[in-house]
Amino acid sequence: MFSAIRVAAEQNRSMLIRMTLAAAILSTALVPLQEGGIAGIAVSVGLSVLLQATYGSFVYALICVPREAKPDGQLWPVVQPVLNTVIWVMLLVAVCTLATIILIVPPLIIVTIWSVAVPVAVVEKTAVFESLGRSRELVRGNGWRVFGFVLLITLVTVTAILFGGLLAYPFGTGIVGLIVGNFILICLAFPILFVGPAALYNQLVELNSPPKAPDTEPETESETEPLP
Repeated sequence: MFSAIRVAAEQNRSMLIRMTLAAAILSTALVPLQEGGIAGIAVSVGLSVLLQATYGSFVYALICVPREAKPDGQLWPVVQPVLNTVIWVMLLVAVCTLATIILIVPPLIIVTIWSVAVPVAVVEKTAVFESLGRSRELVRGNGWRVFGFVLLITLVTVTAILFGGLLAYPFGTGIVGLIVGNFILICLAFPILFVGPAALYNQLVELNSPPKAPDTEPETESETEPLP
């Protein structure tokens, strides 16, 4: 599956770089809001959720939606109708995961069975609970493989975050340090967090697709001469 991530990233490198830089700039612009007390933090969190949902939807549309399904090659017509569903799916997964975090095992199960719920919502245009059910259906039979994939993606993301923290450390803990750290964090973590599930979704759809029947030439009736 990691080879699938590499292929997906290389095939869409230019667009991914532009989208990630745009997301990093927009996310960094929200940092000063965190200095505005509870109201500022609330607005910042809300806009950050919207930004993540939009960025993720664009990545899934770019990698998972067939090219012919994108009008004029544009992604917004694909993303716009499902953005509301994507936000609710993301929030529901996050809330369920946090609600059971002290139990250790249930969050791991939730993250595994719902690992491709958001790509499902974008590509298949399903409703919130249909997206969750479809994700569980795709993961069924590949649970341990998906769990290992999600675990490795998490470890790589944490490593990227720690590395970004080291790069931002010289700038201190003030507003400048927060801005620089946020920009580096988005640039390093977002591609991993969203390209991974996109590649995973494509792999699971392929694994769950019925095998194609071999092409056979249609039989033609042999011409026979009429009996005298």
